[in-house]
Amino acid sequence: MKRVLSAFASCAALSSAAIVPSAALGQAELLRGDYDQSGDVSVGDALALIAPLTLWGSLQPCEAAGDADGDGKLGLTDVVRILSFLFLGAPAPPPPFPEPGPSPGDPLPCEAYAVKPAPEDSRVRLEVTDTGSATRSEPLVFPAAVYLSLQGTEPREVATGWSFGLTLEGCQVIEATIEGTGAESIMSGGFSKTEIVPAPGGNGVVSAVILSFTGPRGAGNGTDLLALKWVPVFPGPKKVVLTCNLQFTEKLRGSGQPVKNRVTLGSREVVPKLEPQMVYGYPPPRFEPGDCNEDYLTDISDAIFILSFLFLGGRQPDFFAPCDTDGNGQIQITDSVRLLNYLFLGGPPPVLVF
Repeated sequence: MKRVLSAFASCAALSSAAIVPSAALGQAELLRGDYDQSGDVSVGDALALIAPLTLWGSLQPCEAAGDADGDGKLGLTDVVRILSFLFLGAPAPPPPFPEPGPSPGDPLPCEAYAVKPAPEDSRVRLEVTDTGSATRSEPLVFPAAVYLSLQGTEPREVATGWSFGLTLEGCQVIEATIEGTGAESIMSGGFSKTEIVPAPGGNGVVSAVILSFTGPRGAGNGTDLLALKWVPVFPGPKKVVLTCNLQFTEKLRGSGQPVKNRVTLGSREVVPKLEPQMVYGYPPPRFEPGDCNEDYLTDISDAIFILSFLFLGGRQPDFFAPCDTDGNGQIQITDSVRLLNYLFLGGPPPVLVF
């Protein structure tokens, strides 16, 4: 939230930058806030407004649609109104909204309002990748990141903003942030809102970013947009590899409105190519005395594991040291007995000798 407030403070300082026409030349039906005429209100509208206000883009043919706060002029306050409505739970823009309609007496012109939904662009992808292994202090917490992939785009086509939702299966996200990412390093007085939210079967993440309110800032191919930490829901017995399935999900909702999966290149919004993703977690060896089956617990299942290995042809332990509970350098029935005595009869605890 600190980042959001700081970004909006920048907007307030620049609110004198506004476009006020002398008279409306014509008026068509419009949707308030839909400045890019995509048929809805999104991050793309905020960026389409920022472009002419900061002199790196041109005005759209329906200026009245960009007047999100209804004050009769275009300014950065309209950008704030759109983002506050979309992601912070602020009130909706004034009519005509949420359906297109006339706006009689509006001082801003609307010479043409023709809806063209944001096009799908297979050159633009969002991808999730695991970024490392767990640590011994957090053996079941795994890092991952959302990356931007731009393939076949022009060098000038960089992402100035985006929004997306992610849901998870077989895992839960416990941390989501843009701090420390490539996106954060590019930001300059922009907007960022990321939330962990409830989702069917677990939880998910919604995230929205505008890199700058004051000029063109762009994320290129390979930029990491969001850092995640996830945990398995049911880790079960020790596994060499754990998996987490992720799905980019349209209209997942946080504090504001349902979030759309969109990327804005310059001031042109597109629908990115999105596919189900899978990331992998690699738990570190956990050398705890008595944890012979490496399920991160020392319990009766470890004693049974030892007996199964010794007498029933069960699986060989990955590491012998945790199973040698009496420290004599061998795995024997005495190790299972010592563990059972410790667990149920108040006997001495298992030892760990390498």
